Amino acid sequence: MKNETIIVLRRCIAALTANGAPNCEAVKEARGLLAKLGPMEKPVYRLEFWSYSSVAHSITGNVYKKPKYKNGSIVYTSKVLKLDLENKVAETENSIYKLS
Repeated sequence: MKNETIIVLRRCIAALTANGAPNCEAVKEARGLLAKLGPMEKPVYRLEFWSYSSVAHSITGNVYKKPKYKNGSIVYTSKVLKLDLENKVAETENSIYKLS
């Protein structure tokens, strides 16, 4: 439940900020709630036959063990925040992918 709440709060902040209200009371309140919740525990998924797009800063590949997708489905990740090729791990805002 905590992860879902964090995701919803982040989306609300992004929507309000995009609509020209970066300092409104709702944004300040949402940021305060995020601070109280602490860091999000990111789920870990396996990604095979992947490729990284330096233009989109995302990864495409076949995902496994991600609840909303059938194993082997092709996915496009959100923006990659960290890409560790040595340890074969990619991190997005909401997920961690083990690359194989």
